[in-house]
Amino acid sequence: MDSVDRLLHFLLNGEHSLSRTRMVCCLSILIGLMSVVYLLTLSDSVGLDFYQYYLGATAAMNDQPVYVGQGGSFVYPPVMAAVFFPFTLISPWELSYGFFTVVNVGIGVSIGIVTVQFLREKSVSLGKTDTILLLSFPVLSTPAVSTISLGQINLWIVLLLAVGFVALESDQQRLGGISLGVAAIPKLFPAIVGLYLLREGNWRAIISAVVAGVGGLVAGVIL
Repeated sequence: MDSVDRLLHFLLNGEHSLSRTRMVCCLSILIGLMSVVYLLTLSDSVGLDFYQYYLGATAAMNDQPVYVGQGGSFVYPPVMAAVFFPFTLISPWELSYGFFTVVNVGIGVSIGIVTVQFLREKSVSLGKTDTILLLSFPVLSTPAVSTISLGQINLWIVLLLAVGFVALESDQQRLGGISLGVAAIPKLFPAIVGLYLLREGNWRAIISAVVAGVGGLVAGVIL
C-alpha cells in the first residue's frame, strides 16, 4: 500500500473515519461562512494582499521598482508580477480584485473537481453529500475564505500541487514534476515535495520540477 492509499484508508475506511472526515469538513465550512459575514461587515483587510500584487504588476509595466509600493511591498519573484499583468488592465484596483475573486473561486472549484475525480479513480464511493462537501471545501472552508478575501494566490498553489500529485499517481512524471515545480515559484514551501520525490525515486519528475522552477525564476529576471 503506497502513501496515498494509506492516507485514503485512514480518512475513509470505516463509518467512524468517514463520519469524522465529514464532520471536520462541515465544521470548517461553517466557520468559513461565519468568516464571510465578519469580512463583509467588520474587516478592513479585504483585498489587502491583492492590492500589493496589483501595485507590483503596475510598477513592472511602468518600468518602476517592483519591490516598493504604496502601503507595502511586492514579496514574490519578479515573474509573478508578469502573471498579474492582465489584472492591471482593469481599474480601479477594487474592480480588478472583484475579477480576481471570481478567478480564485473558479480555481477553488477546480481543486474540488480534481479531488472528486481522483477519488473516483481510486474506486472511492462518493455520495451526493460527499461530492458537495469536496467541491465546497476549497472555496468555503476557513482557510479558503481567508485566502479569497485577502486576494492571495494560495489556491493557485494548491491546484498545482493537486494536479502534480494526481499526475504522479497516473505515472505522468514529467507533467507532475512541472506542476510541482511551478507551484514552488511563488512560495518556496512546495519545494519540500522534492523530498517525497527523492524518496519515491521519481527522477523524471525531479528533473522536470527543477527545470520548471528555475526556468520560471530566470524568466522573471529576463522580463
